[in-house]
Amino acid sequence: MIPGAPVIDVKPATKPSIINLPDGETIQSTHTCKLDIPSLPAEATRAHIVPGLAHTSLVSIKVLCDAGCNVQYNGKHCLVYYKRKLVWKGKREATTKLWVLPLEPNTRAEHLPYQTEGRDTEYAANAYQMTSKAALIKYLHQCLFCPPKLTLLKAIRNNQLTTWPGLTTEAVEIYLPNHAPAIDKRHMRRQRKGLQSTTIKESLETIEHNRDMTPPVEREKMNQLFSFVGMVDKKYGIIYADNTGNLAIMSTGGMKAIFILYDWTSNTILVMSIKKAMDKEMIQAFKENITNVNQRAIL
Repeated sequence: MIPGAPVIDVKPATKPSIINLPDGETIQSTHTCKLDIPSLPAEATRAHIVPGLAHTSLVSIKVLCDAGCNVQYNGKHCLVYYKRKLVWKGKREATTKLWVLPLEPNTRAEHLPYQTEGRDTEYAANAYQMTSKAALIKYLHQCLFCPPKLTLLKAIRNNQLTTWPGLTTEAVEIYLPNHAPAIDKRHMRRQRKGLQSTTIKESLETIEHNRDMTPPVEREKMNQLFSFVGMVDKKYGIIYADNTGNLAIMSTGGMKAIFILYDWTSNTILVMSIKKAMDKEMIQAFKENITNVNQRAIL
């Protein structure tokens, strides 16, 4: 503030503020004070009296914004809002083109016209220049996510698009085609392919069977072995292949299970009776059968 400005609560500065001028010189404040604007927050009214200022007091927009104010500029005015109310208003000088805020404002508090009470409203706006009427109708149609032409005409007749400039039924009838790639692709309703196909397709079980029974060429160098344990009832001549455990009836040789090994490479089925369907017995039977498979391979 310059000396003599309409301020209140003037006190001598205990820690003067040093200000650097563009010509390299420095000036300092002599007093602290407050702006006589009750509608501003207290943090925004603190000021310093600096005798070295030439002719005008200076207002810091940074201080206003840090205190919670919202400062807006237009071609004629500078508007300062606090808690969604207009608390300070200044004019733009015609000669210097600078905005000047009066230190004794008489602006009464006003609500922001574009904000909702109690919440902030955020929006984004773009401006586009259309070169022709056809381009305008195409652009507005795409902004509506390309609805069918009949749907768009119905919405216009229902006065649902009165704020859209240039979007009239006459313009849509002339410049919007009945069929266009944007419309057709957006609203396609076609039958899926392959629903009534005459091509014979292999089932998943067939594919898995062929994959297991027809190993790749590089795997043919190794023996393809398949093994399981079968339960046999010699008394009644029944074979159990569900592998749920030992047979309840023991054979005359003291065996309760049969270990079966199939070698895919040599097309050999090897069978060995075991006492119990346990890991130890089956591992031993597997080792003995592998020896027989290797001997057959050598032969």
